[in-house]
Amino acid sequence: MSINTKKLTEIINIKDLNPDVIEEFKVSNEIPWVQDLVNELEEDNEGEKGELPSKIELDLKITLRSVKFYGDYVTVRAGIKAEYYAPCIRCLALTRQEFEHDVNGLFLHDTYASRPEYQDISSYFIENEEMELYFHKKGQVELKEFIHEQIYIEKEAFPRCTGECVNKVLF
Repeated sequence: MSINTKKLTEIINIKDLNPDVIEEFKVSNEIPWVQDLVNELEEDNEGEKGELPSKIELDLKITLRSVKFYGDYVTVRAGIKAEYYAPCIRCLALTRQEFEHDVNGLFLHDTYASRPEYQDISSYFIENEEMELYFHKKGQVELKEFIHEQIYIEKEAFPRCTGECVNKVLF
């Protein structure tokens, strides 16, 4: 296992992956699609910037597997670290938000999505781990969509100032 130096795109074509090889990527918002995720986190800031730069760092391990029962499938083990600013829900002052989250994703071929046994589940136990269940279409894994969903599951829904509010409380 080594850190991959090739550019990581938001959509991974499984033909570009080597079977049974763990490809490791460490990326942050120097990659445009990751910066798009940071921009989306801060879209309510009305152009205001925080004191420190905002960032998302991803530590990814991506593996293509092929077995008779599932065919080609991809596992993505992701460590997500985000630091960004969001307005406080009480006083609207920008507040520094941070979180770290580890998640495992399993991408099966999209033909499995229509099978009854896969329609009502969101995770699946495979390779001795529980993984969030996704589907790849035509051999393409939508990595950005996967990371986006995981960020919005983890981010603070109602950010607040730490301690007393910075601005006058509006209600």
